[in-house]
Amino acid sequence: MTKNELNHNLTPHALRAINEDLVVALSTDDPQNIEEDILKLVNDRDDAVQRHLATLSPDDARAFAENELPINEKLLNLVQTLLNSAKDDMTQFVRSQSAIKKYK
Repeated sequence: MTKNELNHNLTPHALRAINEDLVVALSTDDPQNIEEDILKLVNDRDDAVQRHLATLSPDDARAFAENELPINEKLLNLVQTLLNSAKDDMTQFVRSQSAIKKYK
């Protein structure tokens, strides 16, 4: 995922900065704390979106939300993929542990 996929023409500066950090976190090769980092950034992103929406007129808020919806769907799909991958890793770990116990 690139920052261009997370930004649109109505994205405020504060949200752009969070999006950039999110892209960096998603592209890291170091799996250490990646879930925590992404969760924090997604929560920060949600807070920034909510704060920005509160400052907009109803028409501007609607336009902003319409631009954000596909981005949120992409993020949701990405996070779901990460969750599924973590579940698969955990299943493989449990199976490996069971196999090791059989050989002891």
